Amino acid sequence: MNQLVGLFVVASSLPLLWLALRNDTHDDEEVNFAEFGERTSATAGADLREVMLRARTVPRLLPPLVESIGQALYRVAPSGIAAALERSIYLCGMQGRISLTTLLVMKCATTIGGGGVALICVVNLDGILRWLLGAGSLVIGFSLVNIVLNGRSTRRQAEIRRCLPDVLDQMSVCVEAGLAVDAAMLRAAKTTGGPLAEELGRTIQDIRLGATRSTALSAMIERSDVADIRYFARALIQGEKTGVPIARVLRMQSEDARERRRQAAEEQAMKLPVKMLGPLMLCILPALFIVVLGPAIMSLIDSGLSGG
Repeated sequence: MNQLVGLFVVASSLPLLWLALRNDTHDDEEVNFAEFGERTSATAGADLREVMLRARTVPRLLPPLVESIGQALYRVAPSGIAAALERSIYLCGMQGRISLTTLLVMKCATTIGGGGVALICVVNLDGILRWLLGAGSLVIGFSLVNIVLNGRSTRRQAEIRRCLPDVLDQMSVCVEAGLAVDAAMLRAAKTTGGPLAEELGRTIQDIRLGATRSTALSAMIERSDVADIRYFARALIQGEKTGVPIARVLRMQSEDARERRRQAAEEQAMKLPVKMLGPLMLCILPALFIVVLGPAIMSLIDSGLSGG
């Protein structure tokens, strides 16, 4: 009984920890902070301590504790794990929303939770099942953060790949109408939502902060894992160096990106019959055989028994 209670506590602590470490703020809290900021700007009588005390207890006390634990974990964690998590932050577009130290704390917490579940399985179960469940729980606990981040980054890269041809068409029209490349990119970022608009806006922000266009585009390549983005950025860099008209470069990149998107859709469509073969053989055909051949087999059995 105690082991089951411990298993329930460990399993329920993981989603609670995830919710506690989220950096989202409620709308009512934001309104209160805004109103309080207006009063302080008018009266100039409040200080930062009063602002912090108006926040809730958990959002006020938990982030510094998580940050200190994360800094300690960062010093002892292998460099490969930290680099992979940092790369996942960029691919998910979560810069400024979650820190590397917070992810390290989450990964440590899920690993400890998976280890606790594995220990309970090993103690309470028998045979090879306890070792399988224990190893599976430990692996899932260690990889849970990476699985969530990989799923988010995959969806984000797919959305970027889907929207890129239309954005390039819009940029080419703006450039042909007389806008500069940076202005056309900013225009596309304002009128197009989603992760691609975020990447274009961040690139424009880097250029405004003093980076060259080639440096900003190279940084955009590093932040994404989409081949079309890499081709587009390198074509712009090459066109800027060689003096090729940017409108022509954008038009060609748009056509190429749309062709690659069409080929990827055709590839997925051709894979569909192969993926359907397994469920068809395991689920549909046995039921079909039972429905079609079942009455005939039963009739043969009855006739044989009556003849005997």
